[in-house]
Amino acid sequence: HLVLIGARSEEGDDDTTIFTLNIVEGNQKPFIQPINDLIAFVNKQFFYDVNASDPENHTFFYTDNTELFEISPLDGIIKFVPKKAETSKITIISTDINGASDSETFYLTIKNE
Repeated sequence: HLVLIGARSEEGDDDTTIFTLNIVEGNQKPFIQPINDLIAFVNKQFFYDVNASDPENHTFFYTDNTELFEISPLDGIIKFVPKKAETSKITIISTDINGASDSETFYLTIKNE
């Protein structure tokens, strides 16, 4: 957009300038596909692939809020062997290189077999 700005001093001097204003859209957050509540079993390998995408194709990474496992930051793979029965509320976060993020929260129930 071309913008014209003018100013006048108290003494009556005036000046104008024209410049181009480029409007840039804000950063859109990545999107994590919904995660339903999950079930795992003690001493059995658990595997889950979290899927996310970024509408602007920015690089993004995954994090989690649990000490049960470490999600793979680059591909969203969760893989671990649970050691005890419990139910945990877990949040997975996907954050792009510009700081925009999305999260999904679910319950993981670990059962004795």
